[in-house]
Amino acid sequence: MRNIQETIIASFLWADDMMMDKTDAFILDSNRFDKDLNLIVQLLNKETDDDKMYGQLLMEMENTMQDLWLRLSTRTPMPFSVLKRLYEKLGDKNKTNTLKGL
Repeated sequence: MRNIQETIIASFLWADDMMMDKTDAFILDSNRFDKDLNLIVQLLNKETDDDKMYGQLLMEMENTMQDLWLRLSTRTPMPFSVLKRLYEKLGDKNKTNTLKGL
């Protein structure tokens, strides 16, 4: 699941550089991601609500979150139509973890 999470995030971040059509960009539910990725998910959602200029966020990450930036830079960006299907497969991570505890 971590690979899917990072691929989704990377695709948003690289959308500007890849000249992807961002009209299908969507809000991400942080409950579907590992806790250590929640901050970047929140920042992506803010950009999605604003002007969808993810490139600036990518540059800021390069300076402040270098380890995560390096991992994400190795991911192949995908179109938002494909991302939506991957995102749906993630489900609600909190529900999954709660069920494991039963």
